Amino acid sequence: MKKLLFFAALITMVSCNNQNNTPAIDLTNLDTTISPAEDFYQYATGGWQKKNPLKPEFARYGSFDVLRENNEKRINELFSAMAKTTAEAGSVEQKISDLYKMGLDSVRLNEEGLSVLESDLAAIEAVTDCKSFIETVAKMHTSTGNPLFGMYVTSDLMNSSINALYISQSGLGMGNRDYSSTRSMPRSARAM
Repeated sequence: MKKLLFFAALITMVSCNNQNNTPAIDLTNLDTTISPAEDFYQYATGGWQKKNPLKPEFARYGSFDVLRENNEKRINELFSAMAKTTAEAGSVEQKISDLYKMGLDSVRLNEEGLSVLESDLAAIEAVTDCKSFIETVAKMHTSTGNPLFGMYVTSDLMNSSINALYISQSGLGMGNRDYSSTRSMPRSARAM
């Protein structure tokens, strides 16, 4: 049995094709001048900190921030290329391109202002009792988003062979300033 597991692991490792030869662990992110027994944090992250000094606009800056920035750059390049091509009418590419262009149409967005939200705001303002509150929240769950709470189905935390319904609090914050000040448009779209 052990031989079988060894060969399965070996085949798996060989079949994983790392096309850009990026190491799983970048040893230059370590600070080997420090003993891990003396200061493990400095040992584990010292090289990263030297290569990636904290920018003044960030409270923290890590590999996930680099990943986010790279994704935003790639998405921006993708949409820029898409905006220059003419897609076949009715195709997925044409629909995505049209949606993207709608988000960039600042003249239309400024003209519409809050008018697109007026019916939702009126429904919220019309709440007077528990019954109307429940009805409004239920309607918003079918059209607007997840007010107050969200529901999703995923593997049960205690038994992964079954699915369970989970309820969690909805977002209570507005994200960063850039997110809320540009009508929830992705940063990659704002860069164009």
